[in-house]
Amino acid sequence: MSESVLKNQVGGNHYLVLAIQPFEFALTNSWDAAAFSILKYITRHRNKNGIEDLRKARHIVEIRQKFIQFIPGRWTKLTIPMQHYIDVNKIENSDAIALQVLDKWVTRRTVTHQFMLEVIDVLIAETENHIRNDSLYSGHELGI
Repeated sequence: MSESVLKNQVGGNHYLVLAIQPFEFALTNSWDAAAFSILKYITRHRNKNGIEDLRKARHIVEIRQKFIQFIPGRWTKLTIPMQHYIDVNKIENSDAIALQVLDKWVTRRTVTHQFMLEVIDVLIAETENHIRNDSLYSGHELGI
């Protein structure tokens, strides 16, 4: 893919900071539109819309599951391995685990759609707790 088209972004810079953008990963690996959207929302949630992005990802897991019978199987080896995507984009902890689970679910290996939902629910809960903790200790709350 042409490097120059990936150096421009309309609306924000949450993809420009990534070494491999979700579009590049998904198109290179022939992922379907739903899988791409889930990847996109999990990848960007910490730098864009937080819980809203995670809720979108969760909803798309449910949509994809409903229509999965119409998605052709992808049993080929990935051109860009998910671990490489995680490493070069410096995605850590729960986010990295969620993307590894997504990879297994999309390529129809060992993960169920229910487990994918549970993993996203964990990310949502972690993000909610982080937001709660941040608001407890904000300068406004302390009268600063």
